[in-house]
Amino acid sequence: VTPLTNGTSYDFRVVAVTSDGQTNIDGTPAEVRQYPATKPTAPREPTVLPITATEVQFSWQAPESDGGSPLEPYVVSWTDGTATSTTCNFVQGADRRCTVTGLTNGDTYTFEVLAENERGQSPAAIVQYTVPSADATLSALSLTGSVTLDFSPAVTAYSATVGNDVKSLTVTPTVNAEDAKVSVDDLSVASGSASQTIGLSVGDNTIEVVVLAPDPSISKTYTLTITRQSGDATLSDLTLTPVGSDTEIQITPTFADSTIFYSATVEQTIESVSITPTVNDSKALVTIGGNPATSGEATTVGLSLGANAIEIVVTAEDTSITKTYTLTVNRLSIDSSLSNLSLVTGADSGQETVDLSPTFDPNETSYTATVDSDIKSISVTPEVNDANASLSIDGVSANSNEAWETALLVGQNNIDLVVTASDPNYSTTYTLVITRKSDDSSLSSLVVSGSAGTAELTPTFDAETTEYAATLDYAFSSVTLTPTTNHPGANVTLDGVDVESGSPSAEIPLEVGENTIDLLVTAEDTSFTTTYTLVITRKSDDSSLSDLVVSGSAGTVELTPAFDAETTEYAATLDYAFSSVTLTPTT
Repeated sequence: VTPLTNGTSYDFRVVAVTSDGQTNIDGTPAEVRQYPATKPTAPREPTVLPITATEVQFSWQAPESDGGSPLEPYVVSWTDGTATSTTCNFVQGADRRCTVTGLTNGDTYTFEVLAENERGQSPAAIVQYTVPSADATLSALSLTGSVTLDFSPAVTAYSATVGNDVKSLTVTPTVNAEDAKVSVDDLSVASGSASQTIGLSVGDNTIEVVVLAPDPSISKTYTLTITRQSGDATLSDLTLTPVGSDTEIQITPTFADSTIFYSATVEQTIESVSITPTVNDSKALVTIGGNPATSGEATTVGLSLGANAIEIVVTAEDTSITKTYTLTVNRLSIDSSLSNLSLVTGADSGQETVDLSPTFDPNETSYTATVDSDIKSISVTPEVNDANASLSIDGVSANSNEAWETALLVGQNNIDLVVTASDPNYSTTYTLVITRKSDDSSLSSLVVSGSAGTAELTPTFDAETTEYAATLDYAFSSVTLTPTTNHPGANVTLDGVDVESGSPSAEIPLEVGENTIDLLVTAEDTSFTTTYTLVITRKSDDSSLSDLVVSGSAGTVELTPAFDAETTEYAATLDYAFSSVTLTPTT
């Protein structure tokens, strides 16, 4: 039988054909095997598949030709370039694969397999495999912003502090091995690229950077602890007590961390206080009056009289953030005195100084002053001794060292100046009596009296009328004048002698006939005067004649005896021709 191919098996059978066309196959097949002519061809498709990074399965396919002879066990070897191993766990036959363990990360191995028959070994089927690197380190690690790390690949724990204003950041990790993978807080990041934005809470924030080596069974975790400083510069409490006492002094308003201005009032006897500030954040610092203080502990602060503004400054952990609380402690004073009191005439009177009586003394509380009638107003300037004392003038609030002008009535003007100490339980009243002189130089009445009674004036008395007359019987040998001034401060003089208003003067003798009397009324303001003139006529008691003439139609009649004022009886004889007479008496 020709042609046959070397290395190929053929089955030969004998078939008998009968006359009726039936075919009968009989006998046992006989295999004729050609004696091998060649070596087998190389195994096909050598493949290395990783089970783990350092454990692989090396497999291949049977050669296309076994060379005409059954294959013997495959010859497997592998080398890393320095040593060759033939340790390969596999099962001969159809299972053309073996498992290799103990490979070294990062090394490149050459695997080869040879087929073998009676004629010898086939060419080698070769495949190379590089074991993934075990390098799970970073070559660089950086953060956004001004945060710097002193990075070293071997160091896996880092810490950094950022200000309160840094609310987020990104992390940029760079792997050392080309095929390594990296994640930041479980989110994959491309090597050399910024991570997702990571929010930062106040305090410690842990960020994990995990590097997965090319050998995925190997990883390395870098831990970043980022401390975001607190910006809390508030107090949670603020208390005030007298030194050595637990009795709390009330502050106004009630404490709240958002309120920065407070006030409190203490009595004069409290010379110092204890201030206890408590910070809201334990990492914050506090100063009182510029001096370091301890949160939750009392600090003693001395007090002056009056307002004491005390600054309490809280500095947050982020020292760029501060908050200032101001506590004004008003230490009350019992000083309710004036340090000065001055008077000047009003603006319409030239503002001339007015003297006080007595001269001002803070301990003297009653004063008087007198001004002329033309001074219609006055300015009072009080100055309190304690700047924190309050002042009122005639019940109206006034300012220390500021002029307070008031109108003046004629006569006494009472002005009360009340100084109230900062401790309102103490006050002092200064009384100022200012007398504005009257310019009234008039009389309200004038009475003329004598031994024979009261004289009637002509015209009837009126304050505006200054000239009067009165006629008195001879019996009024003298009179007294009773002048009453319209203003009690006016003065009356009669011939230079004072006459008390409403009281009779000394007796004034009267001559028979006219008697002129002048009354000088001087107002309280002595530049104003009025003179009242009184002409009193005293009747005569002379009832004699100085002459007596008897006349008639026939002439003058001669009296017997001749007329004499002392003679009161006369006779005359007349002719018949005197039918009538006239008498001409001369007093």
